Amino acid sequence: MPIPPPGPLWATTPGRRPRISEAELSLSLGLRYRTGGDVSYLTKGAIHRDEHGATFEPARSPLRLVSTQIGMAFEF
Repeated sequence: MPIPPPGPLWATTPGRRPRISEAELSLSLGLRYRTGGDVSYLTKGAIHRDEHGATFEPARSPLRLVSTQIGMAFEF
């Protein structure tokens, strides 16, 4: 019995993502805004050295952070 030819490289149905053969690629993008209490951190010049050791002068500010996320998934 002869082997049937392979199916089409691209196949899609309404409401579904196109598939390349049996493998699938998914992409996700995200953006987050985070806020919270005050944070302290060291900036350039905030560490002072002397004969007794070192002193630190941390800066303080409210926490406001925007982070991005990019993700890829392969399914075989």
